[in-house]
Amino acid sequence: MTDTMHQTAVIAGVSGIVGRAAAIRLSRLGWRVIGLSRRPPEPMITGVEHIAADLGDAGATRTALAPVAARTAGIAGRNRRSRFRMHSSCGR
Repeated sequence: MTDTMHQTAVIAGVSGIVGRAAAIRLSRLGWRVIGLSRRPPEPMITGVEHIAADLGDAGATRTALAPVAARTAGIAGRNRRSRFRMHSSCGR
């Protein structure tokens, strides 16, 4: 079994059915989970850090994720609809 103590998952759409299920599953497996959505999941998910972000606005999403990128090894992500991409090495 892989050591998940230092693995972080950033899940978009955590207030939806699929994103919520993924967040719960990974959190139970010991992952650090950061959930993104425009509004917080109801009810909140134990063990999941929520960040309010609209992936349709790449600039606002980049700003919202900057603190996360600063305290983790970095973020590399993509959303099919918004074509958002952010890598910690981009610096912007």
